[in-house]
Amino acid sequence: MESDLNALSRNEVAYGSLEMPSSPKMQEKAGKWYRSGVNYDGSHISHYDERRVLRMPFWNFYGTVFDFWHGQFASWMQCFLLLATATVVAVVTVVDHGQDNSESVATWAYVKETGTVINSLVVFLLGFHTNDVKTRWWAMRDAVQQMQGGAVGVALQAATFFPEEAHFRVRKKLVQYAVCIHESVWIRAAKNVDKTRYVARRALTNTERDALQSHARPDQLLFYWIQSLSLSASKARPDVQHDVWMTCIQSAIQDMRRGASAIKTYQDTQLPFPYVHLLSLIVKLALFILALDTGGELAVAYQQHYITWMVLSTFKLLIMNFFYQGLLELQVIFTNPFLDHPAHFPQAMMQRQLESACANIVAQKYVDSVTFDDLVSTTMC
Repeated sequence: MESDLNALSRNEVAYGSLEMPSSPKMQEKAGKWYRSGVNYDGSHISHYDERRVLRMPFWNFYGTVFDFWHGQFASWMQCFLLLATATVVAVVTVVDHGQDNSESVATWAYVKETGTVINSLVVFLLGFHTNDVKTRWWAMRDAVQQMQGGAVGVALQAATFFPEEAHFRVRKKLVQYAVCIHESVWIRAAKNVDKTRYVARRALTNTERDALQSHARPDQLLFYWIQSLSLSASKARPDVQHDVWMTCIQSAIQDMRRGASAIKTYQDTQLPFPYVHLLSLIVKLALFILALDTGGELAVAYQQHYITWMVLSTFKLLIMNFFYQGLLELQVIFTNPFLDHPAHFPQAMMQRQLESACANIVAQKYVDSVTFDDLVSTTMC
C-alpha cells in the first residue's frame, strides 16, 4: 500500500497517461518559449505572452485566422478571387474609357459611397457577432472549470472523510471515476467515437471498461458508479456522519454534472441560422463591393501613373478580406473548442493538471488541524 501511495503521489501509475498525437516539429517545440511568445502543448496552444503578442503579432500566425494549414484555406482562396475581380474591373475600365477617366471617376465615386454605407453596417454587426461567439467560448471554458473543480472536490471530500490508509482504495476509486467522467465528457464533446481512450483505462477493471465501451452515454454510467460508491462507502462506515458526507460529496458531483450538462447544451445548440446566414451574406457583399471599388481605384491610378496608389489599394483589399472574414471564421474556430485546432482547449495539459491535483490530494497524509475544543481549552487557560 505504501508503494501505491508513493506512485500515486508521483502521478506515475494511478490513472495512466494521455498521449496526444503531434508532429515531430510540434514535439520539439513543446514546453519552449519562442520569440513569438507562444507556448505549445503538443499541437495546441497552451499559453502565450500577452505583451509579445500584442506588441509584435507578426512573428507567428499558427492557429490564427491567417493559418493556411488549419482551416483558413477558404479565406485565402476568397482573397485571390477578390483580387481577380478587382483586376478584371480595372482592366475593363481602362479599356472601356481609355484616357478619358471623368466618367469612371463618377461611377466609382458612387460605388465607394455604397461601400461606405455597407461597411458601417458590417462593422456594427460583426461587433455583436464576435461578442456572441466569445461569450459562448467563455461559457464552455467555465463549464470545463466547473467540472474540474467538482472532480477536485470529490478528491478533497474523500480525503477528508476517509483519511485512513486502509481506505486508500476507496479514495482512489472515487477519484478514478471523477477523472474518467472528465475524460468521457471531453471525448463526447470532441465527437470521438473511440470510447476506449479513457485516461483511467489502466485503473479500471475489465468489466468496467467493457461496460463503458458498450454504453451510449459513458459519462452517465460513471456518474451512477461514483454516486453508488459514495453511498455504499458511507453505509460501511458507521462512524462517518452519513448526512454530512453525502451532502458534501453530492455537492462536488453535482458541480461535475452541471459542467457536463452545460457543455452538452452548448454542443447541441448553435447561433440562429438566419442570423449567421444574413451576416455572412452581408460580409460577402461588402467584400465584393470593396473589390469593385479597388478595381476602380486601380484603373484611375493606372491612368494617372500612381503606382504607390495601386499597391496601397491592393493591400487594403487583402487586409479588409482577412479582417471581415477572419471575424466570421472565429465562429468556426470557437463553436467547438474541444477539437484539434491549435487554438482549442489543450486537453492533454488540462487532463494532466486534473490528474496531478486529484492524485496529490488523495495521496497526502494530512496532519489534523486544531479542533474547536483545543481552542476553547487554550482560551480558558
